[in-house]
Amino acid sequence: MVELYTTVAPSLHVSVKAGGNVTHASHALRGYLNASQKLKRSTAILYFDIKSAYYRVIRQLASNLTTCDADIARVMQHFELEPEEMHHLLHEIKQKSALQHAGADVHDELLIEELLQHTWFTTCAKRTMTESLAGTRPGDGMADVVFSFVFQRLLSKVHEDLQDLLSWA
Repeated sequence: MVELYTTVAPSLHVSVKAGGNVTHASHALRGYLNASQKLKRSTAILYFDIKSAYYRVIRQLASNLTTCDADIARVMQHFELEPEEMHHLLHEIKQKSALQHAGADVHDELLIEELLQHTWFTTCAKRTMTESLAGTRPGDGMADVVFSFVFQRLLSKVHEDLQDLLSWA
């Protein structure tokens, strides 16, 4: 899955790539800002606070998990979405999943679907099982990869919207 992700990821989305580190993007941003300042170009930066985003991923955007009414109701309730948001949520879920968009084969998508269904965890402080209804599984080795596929989809959408809004080429 990491190999597939590296084929579709933007060049500076490096935290999942082999040898990558989140500080690489920070250094690239600082270099870009310095160059823009020297060239006297206006610059804007859009920040996403992803501190707890791993736990807020709508799993149905990663792969085509079931979208029965009960699942949609659980997503709406979990994310405290207003009823008028259901149409937008259904529209997004019915699009190609992040994995399909990246060109994942059916086998890989089914593996991720299985990974994201019926998930639970315990902690040292809390011995009872807790079902995880959204996000990537806490502590799972695939969490970064699954999150990155969904985040890439989000960034692509933001980029498209900004191009339309600002008439960028």
